[in-house]
Amino acid sequence: MKIMTFNIQHGLDYELRLKGIREVNFNKISNIIKDYKPDIISFNEVYNSGNEIEFGEQIKKIAELTNYPYYSFSKAIDTKNGEYGNALLSNIPFFDKEIFKIEDPIIKDENVFYESRIITRFDFKTFSLYSTHFGLAKQEQINAYECFKKISENDNNKIIFLGDFNITKDNDIIKELNKKYNEVTFYFNNDLATYPSINPINKIDYIFVSKDIEIKSSETIQIVASDHLPIICDLNIN
Repeated sequence: MKIMTFNIQHGLDYELRLKGIREVNFNKISNIIKDYKPDIISFNEVYNSGNEIEFGEQIKKIAELTNYPYYSFSKAIDTKNGEYGNALLSNIPFFDKEIFKIEDPIIKDENVFYESRIITRFDFKTFSLYSTHFGLAKQEQINAYECFKKISENDNNKIIFLGDFNITKDNDIIKELNKKYNEVTFYFNNDLATYPSINPINKIDYIFVSKDIEIKSSETIQIVASDHLPIICDLNIN
């Protein structure tokens, strides 16, 4: 089973954006999916409503372009352009879904953009998948980790936890996750930077899996479509 995590920055063509041109290009994203054929893709930074193409039902559009039968949007916030959050695209049916709000920091004392975040749990036949996008502030990240621990502590299924964590591999949260889970690129010592996608300098996107899940392969895909590079892995989940 192939799993991918991909922050798509709501479909903006990153190469054009660097030239000052704002243009949505779902074909680049869809071509990566069609070429690599993941069974499940977790997306960050996705719109789900709005009159303009940039802010419409983006996961539905990607599903149509890739011919994937199952897709789901998870709202984190409402913006002036519509609903905004994370999404899932899958060739495999899931049986349940629940969205958990990550607690916002009471005190916002860092010079970063604060934004309410979520974790979504999808229940598949033999595993649970937790999809998230951590905030930029340290306390947001701590709250996200504490939220995941709380909602997953009684989960008896095998677990996949993935997304854009906005933290580097030397962060204490990553170190704590490594005690209970395997990160798929660490496992093969190919933990390449994922951001920015052109001349990347930081690895901030991750796929963590329960230690009883076999990791057959992993790869940071070196194709520029968004401002992040996607990660894909091949897992054996019995």
